[in-house]
Amino acid sequence: MSFSVKQSRGFTLLEMIITMVVVGILFLGIAGFVEFGARGYVDSVARTKIQNQAQFVIEKMSRELRHAVPNSIQTSLNGQCVSFYPITFSGFYHLDEKLGNTEFVVGNINQYPHHFANSERLIINPSRQQDLEGRRAISLAGISSVVDAQYFTLNQLPEQSSVGQRLYIYNSANKVNYCITTSGQIERNGIRVATNIEPLKSSFTHLEASLLRSALVRLNLVFNQAGEASNFQHDVQVLNVP
Repeated sequence: MSFSVKQSRGFTLLEMIITMVVVGILFLGIAGFVEFGARGYVDSVARTKIQNQAQFVIEKMSRELRHAVPNSIQTSLNGQCVSFYPITFSGFYHLDEKLGNTEFVVGNINQYPHHFANSERLIINPSRQQDLEGRRAISLAGISSVVDAQYFTLNQLPEQSSVGQRLYIYNSANKVNYCITTSGQIERNGIRVATNIEPLKSSFTHLEASLLRSALVRLNLVFNQAGEASNFQHDVQVLNVP
């Protein structure tokens, strides 16, 4: 009589442990690779978001500053705020020798006669922001242009004159203030336009006009996203004549 012994097939405990270790190592490697790729994508999206935000706020401020009344720009709070008055209308003035009147001619008016708002004021050759807020500026309340022309006359003449006979009209109620807040935001008249700003490293600098160049406003903005800082520096040339 003969007996046949069947050997049982399966994994030993040592083989199972080795297999689990190898699978775990492979899983950790794949997970690390996936995490690295996902983190790179998230960082790339964050950088793009910061760049788009910086481009938006710099472009917006640049456009407004270029169309500000000359010498109406002023910085305050150690460069944390910059304020100015946008130009509503611009033009020139001249003396009508026949009538003996000074005519103030303005452009970009679509319909005549044009009735000026009570808060609109006229200034000639301002040298600082306080000139626009003081007696040098003439109120245009109740003033209208001629029915069939784009000029108007005033009983009160400005104290200052301009070599180029330029005039500027602005709205005294529309003063623009850009400020960097301690919470890391840029606000325009209290409305948020940018976030993730480092307030201690960001500032606005106003450089007065010289004989060689127009006035400049330097925007130094540092954005911080997920511990990564991005520094943006931009100079805005403020045109003396729009």
